[in-house]
Amino acid sequence: CTTCVWLSSFVFLRPTSGKMPQCLCLAQVTEDSAVELASALLQCLGETVPEPEAFRSLSSLVQLMKSFTQVSGLAQAIGVDLTQYSSQSDRLNTLSQQYLQLVS
Repeated sequence: CTTCVWLSSFVFLRPTSGKMPQCLCLAQVTEDSAVELASALLQCLGETVPEPEAFRSLSSLVQLMKSFTQVSGLAQAIGVDLTQYSSQSDRLNTLSQQYLQLVS
């Protein structure tokens, strides 16, 4: 599962696994799958990841939050601090602001 790949000690798999949610968000997913995927994305973003992975993960999460209200509720309940990412690039700052709007 995606969560296992992200949280495994095999850090070299993270860049590849980070592309999976982005591709899945382009297709239709069930709400249950969206919640599981969002949980993994939130857990991943709770750690320090490089900018490209953070961008893919956060853009996927924002898309899921726009599509499923249950995902927004999950993000609000878990609460991830994105300040470390908002200063990395303009695109991450924009996504961080979108995230904050969706959880409020």
